[in-house]
Amino acid sequence: MYETYLSELPPLELSVFDDTNTSGEFIGRAICNLAHLDEERTHLIPVDLEDGAGIIDLFVTITRTTALQEATRDGENSSNVALDCIPPKLSEEDVEKYSFFSTLRSIASILDVGKLEIKIYQARDLSSKDINGKSDPFCLVELDSNRLRTHTLYKTLDPVWNKSFIIPVQDIHSILQVTIYDEDTNKNTEFIGKVAIPLLAIKNGEKKWIALKDRKSMLPVKGAIEIEATLVYTNLKAVIRTFNPRQKSYYQIDEKFSVGAIKQHVTRIQNMLKGIVNLVKFIDDCFQWENPWLSFAVFMATLVIVWNFELYMLPCVLLLFLARNAVKEYRRGRFGKPYATLGNETVSVLVQPAPVDEEILDGDVNTKEQKKSFLSVIQSIQETVLEIQGYVDMVASTLERIKNLFNFTVPWLSILFIIILILGGVILYYIPLRYLILAFVINKFTKRFRKPKGYIDNNEAADFISRLPSDIELMRYRELKILTPSSTQKKNKGSTTNNK
Repeated sequence: MYETYLSELPPLELSVFDDTNTSGEFIGRAICNLAHLDEERTHLIPVDLEDGAGIIDLFVTITRTTALQEATRDGENSSNVALDCIPPKLSEEDVEKYSFFSTLRSIASILDVGKLEIKIYQARDLSSKDINGKSDPFCLVELDSNRLRTHTLYKTLDPVWNKSFIIPVQDIHSILQVTIYDEDTNKNTEFIGKVAIPLLAIKNGEKKWIALKDRKSMLPVKGAIEIEATLVYTNLKAVIRTFNPRQKSYYQIDEKFSVGAIKQHVTRIQNMLKGIVNLVKFIDDCFQWENPWLSFAVFMATLVIVWNFELYMLPCVLLLFLARNAVKEYRRGRFGKPYATLGNETVSVLVQPAPVDEEILDGDVNTKEQKKSFLSVIQSIQETVLEIQGYVDMVASTLERIKNLFNFTVPWLSILFIIILILGGVILYYIPLRYLILAFVINKFTKRFRKPKGYIDNNEAADFISRLPSDIELMRYRELKILTPSSTQKKNKGSTTNNK
């Protein structure tokens, strides 16, 4: 993090050195102009070093460029009292702009899907990060490549920010992340807690407290934050964006090798394949005539279905599965509630154990040379196993996303899928399959000539599936119960009485 107090940003000069030896050999130099960059947004800039020495991928975020106005009743620059309501920044023009009929009149920018207003009121019971038992917290709001932050409040565990932000939305399936950090005197930051909220799970205008979680949003940490969010978007552009590649997140936690993680992914795949295994067993029992009446009924039904089957009936079968699951979710009281289909029975499977720490492996080696050779072998093995771990995770996540599509985990996507199935059934009824295959092949072979230069081909079905959450992601997005100090004291008293 670099701070500047100039009204205009000067060019950023970069110098690259080789630190493998004591001399620090100079590699290259480059100049990066920052004046044209948008504020409060992360930019990926490839910077060419002089004399062809190489390329540096630079992540730049220009933030805190506007004066913070935190006026209170007594005229000070900060307040220790949270406001009951922060005046909205979204105007009626913004709401009208993203209405369906306004979108039909102008669909110029596909990336302009909507706007999000996030209001950060306050936090409480934060963990202390400083020696004096306090923290210097500030709040960082992230949505795709947008990163905005509040001002820092010093020496407090119950900060009150009363801050509101407007963030452009490019994909309604993105995840809003609100993270609280502690700011140290040397401008370093220390993690306190975070929350992850899918945009489609936001209830407009609802002000509520949310319990903080750890960096992976899996386990609870001390503290809670009070926020309010309002999302406006246009469905037409949202549908178009759903069948295009997701925007890459520049800031991600690197996965580490973990035997427990591989076991976890394998268990997830086994859980997803239980239904297929039971179906195969049922078919085998019918072939073996374990239950003669059932086998006879299945035999006659199969003959009737095969004799009368048409290709347009396949979407109808999927619609029947969706209708059955919709009734099941309705009876459970979860129908229409986004990201609410994760059962408590799967929570223990989804909590990932801590990764293997390389420092633990160092304890069995005596000399530095042995440590380096041993660690190099371990690192090469871990890189291979980590790649396998990623593939296993991808398979498990894909199976879980398909399951969640039929379980109405994200009702918006499930309803869109129903519409696609109905349209697909109508098309298959009136248009022969060979014509559809010809249209598909012609489209794929001619897309390169019809699209602009630099276009990257994509798979629409894979892009659609990627918008659905896996069970791991559902675990990260679910809200935890906020533990108040009184409740923790009661638990402690109960444990002490039991010990007595």
